[in-house]
Amino acid sequence: MYSEKIVKFSKIVPKNLYDLISWTLLIYICFCIVFARPFVGLSIFGVLIGELTVAGLVFISILLLIIPNKVFSNIDVKIILIIKSIIFCFFLSAFISGSSFYASYTYKTSSYIWTIAILFLGYFYISNSWSQRFPKFLIIFILPYTYLISTGNYPDNLIIFFNTYADKFQFIKAADLALGVIVVILLINSNFENDRFKVAYSFFIISIFAPVMLFNSRGSVLSLILFSFLYVFYEYKNIFKYKLFIFSILLISISLFFASTFRVYGNFDFYKDPEVLKVEYISEAIDGVVKNKDTAKVFLSFYFQDGYLMSRDSTTNWRLDIWQDVFYDLKNKEILMTGYGYKEIIPVMLDPTAPGRLGRDGLNEHVHNYFVNILARGGFLQLFLFITFYIYLIKYYKFRHGNYKILSLLLPVFILSSLDVTMEGVHFPFIFFSYLGYSLREGI
Repeated sequence: MYSEKIVKFSKIVPKNLYDLISWTLLIYICFCIVFARPFVGLSIFGVLIGELTVAGLVFISILLLIIPNKVFSNIDVKIILIIKSIIFCFFLSAFISGSSFYASYTYKTSSYIWTIAILFLGYFYISNSWSQRFPKFLIIFILPYTYLISTGNYPDNLIIFFNTYADKFQFIKAADLALGVIVVILLINSNFENDRFKVAYSFFIISIFAPVMLFNSRGSVLSLILFSFLYVFYEYKNIFKYKLFIFSILLISISLFFASTFRVYGNFDFYKDPEVLKVEYISEAIDGVVKNKDTAKVFLSFYFQDGYLMSRDSTTNWRLDIWQDVFYDLKNKEILMTGYGYKEIIPVMLDPTAPGRLGRDGLNEHVHNYFVNILARGGFLQLFLFITFYIYLIKYYKFRHGNYKILSLLLPVFILSSLDVTMEGVHFPFIFFSYLGYSLREGI
């Protein structure tokens, strides 16, 4: 039988400072949801907000190694010990690989470790600010505004602002939109008492965002579909409590879906210009395999060729090739347990037999998979610790709240992060771990 060891918390933070931290985090999260990458790319005296954030999280993480466990409140000691083990594993892998502890690149490539510390900020500080009236009013309008600026109404003055003061400007990516939808819907459902409002809001938001996801990213669509199923599964009683009401909501949702489809596509055929994987210098060998896929036995879109799992879809195939190359290269170099470390670009991204992996601009260093990136940087030891961490969070949530609703957050996010570079940034993990910490304390 699962049992937890709860440690008592000594309130060592003054109330004024506590409130300041809570509201600062709240504003930071809102900006991350609405503006995503351009926000963390803003420069303050020549240093990016994202860089300052990672530096602060490194500092907090180091403190976690030093601070006695008894300082923390209502968190299972085992969770703290696992996080400390992950941090220790970083130092071990960095030392073995010869990564410099004085190089900023070391902390850039290991940011997926330091962002875990956000979990504690969400746990201790955010629950107080979310429950107040203004934030509750604010979160209702975050997604409608995000939808508008993501579908053709991005204010010109904001584009100019980010182009002037940020390192780059880009429209909100589908994965960021999906996370925003998931987190805000869960917040609405946990902070509002009116069941009809919660159900209507959730259905309407999913309806208008679904065509946006479909247009931009298949991974985000899959994530949104899974979240929708989990939402209906866990909220079944509230959804079908008012049969006539839910029937009306479904009709309106269908109408909103088609209205959004026309706004995004300009038609109802879900047609857009075919997207081709625009990676220069793709080797003829790999390109040939894709074109001649009928030479292998195909199950759905996947098939095996020369010991590799491959796909008929060129984008998926490009990623699968990288992920498997990471594993085989680590194995051949006998560093599967400790990984490459943090001093350089993951070697397979520079493979001369597979040109184009760095992208057209030559700046892509990412393997587009959260768990493969952990394996590459920290080896099987670190990957095992991360998997243990998430499994134990699920057990802890079940013990504390009596259900598995946390899966409504974790599973869709894992899909997003297994197909993109979400966790290697700052804004995505900040939103994710903040709400994860909040949900561990308050429930979903």
